[in-house]
Amino acid sequence: MLVRRERSVRGVMLILVSVVAACSPSADPGTANGGQNAAVGTPLPIPVAEPKSERLLASSPAAAEARAVVERYFQLIEKQHYAQARSLWGNGGADYRGSVAQFADSFRVFTRYEPEVGAPTAIKESNGMQYISVAATTHVTLRKTGREQDRAGPVLLKRSADLSETADDKKNWRIWGTDLRVAH
Repeated sequence: MLVRRERSVRGVMLILVSVVAACSPSADPGTANGGQNAAVGTPLPIPVAEPKSERLLASSPAAAEARAVVERYFQLIEKQHYAQARSLWGNGGADYRGSVAQFADSFRVFTRYEPEVGAPTAIKESNGMQYISVAATTHVTLRKTGREQDRAGPVLLKRSADLSETADDKKNWRIWGTDLRVAH
């Protein structure tokens, strides 16, 4: 009886080991799968979570529109058209939380202001709004000291997620924040 039970346990163990070995990737890429496509020796694709919609990708036309707003914003600042630049902030510029004069004064501390606009992120949706961040860098020279600085960070934009929205300030991307900090 004991011998028969030992044989049964050994048989079950042998089957388990065989199954595990057959399902495990081999260290040799030419056998089993080995974590690679053995036929061509290339890695298997890694599954990536798809965004809710193609229109929310960083490469979407909507993301390109947001990037264009940031480019326009910095072009206006470079030309010292501060009222127009401030108007690209939400609520007709009121989201800046300062007057046009205060907005202009915030750039007068520089003798040089050279912006570079980077890539946008994917678009996020929340509470009926779409949000996106566009990378930016500014190369500046301080008026008082002549010191040069590079400042980098996001320009944050939002708009209505309702594609049927008709009000310009809600249907178009508007800036709601910037966070350009001195690079260390």
